[in-house]
Amino acid sequence: MTGTINRTPNVSGMTTTLPGIVYPGQSVTFKISGATDADSGDTVTYMIENNNTDLTFSKVSGIAANTNVTLTVGSSAARGNIYNVNIIAVDTTGGKKVLSKNIKINTLPNLDNMQNPIGDIVIPNKTYTFATEGAVDYDNQTLTYTYTCSNANVTISQSGSTVTLTTPTTTNMARG
Repeated sequence: MTGTINRTPNVSGMTTTLPGIVYPGQSVTFKISGATDADSGDTVTYMIENNNTDLTFSKVSGIAANTNVTLTVGSSAARGNIYNVNIIAVDTTGGKKVLSKNIKINTLPNLDNMQNPIGDIVIPNKTYTFATEGAVDYDNQTLTYTYTCSNANVTISQSGSTVTLTTPTTTNMARG
């Protein structure tokens, strides 16, 4: 008696565009591909195992390669949490191979060391130049800074990490 042994899919070339860091309330579309199967005639599809109520996937089984799947992160997902999701390659005869993926909920930057070189009171008809520094991003993402002023007569410009704020003459310093 001869039999055929089912070989499980090979996930060494499996990739996904599912990001490793997401934000509360975010929806992101991703794809899975690259798993192969050495058994003649076996087609590989994908499944997603997720036991996290903060993460919802638009499809969790029978996912063909390069199919768009949407991950929706709950708006109350705690920042800094790391969730493990299993992406499973499944062949036609039921052979399975698991690839684990960690998904982190983005942590807000720490602004404790941000410096305010201007203070709460500015002098009319004066230019202030300062550098943006001091914030720390625990996810090691690049930080960008945006400066705004409710007084339309104040001009703010930024070049790299240098910010220039110019106040108008006293006649234009109405509170905004």
